[in-house]
Amino acid sequence: MTLMLMRDKLKSSFAMKWSATTPFVKIVRSSALIAVAALVVIATPSATFANHFETQINSLQAQIDSYKAEAKRLNDQATTLQVAIAAINAEKAAVQAQIDVNQVKYEQLQSQIASTQAKINQQQEFLGQNLADLYVQSSISPLEMLASSNSIGDFIDKQQYRSAISENIKTSIDMVQQLKNQLEQQKVAVEKLLADQKVQRDLLAAKESEQAQLLSVTRGQEASYQDMISRLKTQKAAAEAALASSLNSGSYKVSPVGPVSVGGIVGSVGSSGLSSGPHLHLEVRIGGNVTDPAPYIKADPINMPPGYVSQLYGNPDRLYARGYHPGTDYATSSGAPIFAIDSGYLYRGCSDQMLGTTNNAYGYVAIVEHANGTKSVYAHMSGGPAQCNYNTWYR
Repeated sequence: MTLMLMRDKLKSSFAMKWSATTPFVKIVRSSALIAVAALVVIATPSATFANHFETQINSLQAQIDSYKAEAKRLNDQATTLQVAIAAINAEKAAVQAQIDVNQVKYEQLQSQIASTQAKINQQQEFLGQNLADLYVQSSISPLEMLASSNSIGDFIDKQQYRSAISENIKTSIDMVQQLKNQLEQQKVAVEKLLADQKVQRDLLAAKESEQAQLLSVTRGQEASYQDMISRLKTQKAAAEAALASSLNSGSYKVSPVGPVSVGGIVGSVGSSGLSSGPHLHLEVRIGGNVTDPAPYIKADPINMPPGYVSQLYGNPDRLYARGYHPGTDYATSSGAPIFAIDSGYLYRGCSDQMLGTTNNAYGYVAIVEHANGTKSVYAHMSGGPAQCNYNTWYR
């Protein structure tokens, strides 16, 4: 229990800098740095730890999801703009149809006004002729008109005829003039309506142009996000490929030992690498992913008792890149034997060489390849070469 308390205390003071049981992983603070780091790491997968690839993949996927959401928003906005433009076009077409109808009315009124004016001119000319005749007749005195008449009745008829002619011509001119005035008023009303409709049409055209420009900008932004999504997908695919091959690249095979049976000794407990004290850190990996070792353990990796599990797989802790403990820790005395949890082929060496860690964070390690496709990793062992048989926790 003293070892656990000491280890927890040291881990608390060491949080966000190093991991006691995982490789060194820099905390990435921006997606832009992640994208750049991805390119560098992908170029040298044999020198990069699998956790780092997973961090990059998760960050790239988060960016892709974010850009997809923004691209969808822009696409929805563009669709809304297209609907608005279609509505404006329909409204503009309706206004233009009204303008066309009123333009025909306006031209008809102009024609009617011209025709009415011609009638007025004709009536005025006729009136002028009749007034001249009446003027000539008016110079004849009543006695002379009476003398020239065949009878009294004839005299009265001539008087009535002259009065009727004058009255009819005047009435006709007044009616035609009234009609002209009405047509002029209608013309003014149609002119105003045409002017208003043309202003409305121009406003709609300006609004359509503005919406079309906004649509073009929106489509351009959407295309940019789609391009960024495509690039990020390419980077993610490369990172995933690198992750898949990170523990299948054969880099750890430079230090083969030979076959080992389940329960066979693979090494001894130590405190090499980033370790707060003597213990075994056991991981089980499938490809580049860690998984809970428990289902794959056919034999205890140390003698229990006196050894015991000091930290389980999945224990939440911000100290680790994944936010949880990626293996199972076993506390026991230094030099205690470590046993293979299943049969397979054994490799041993420094963690930088075997796993691509930094500063040999796992110290001296053993890796066993199993027939079921998994690999078990035994970290912080003792008895390794000088270049990795040292502790970086207290340095």
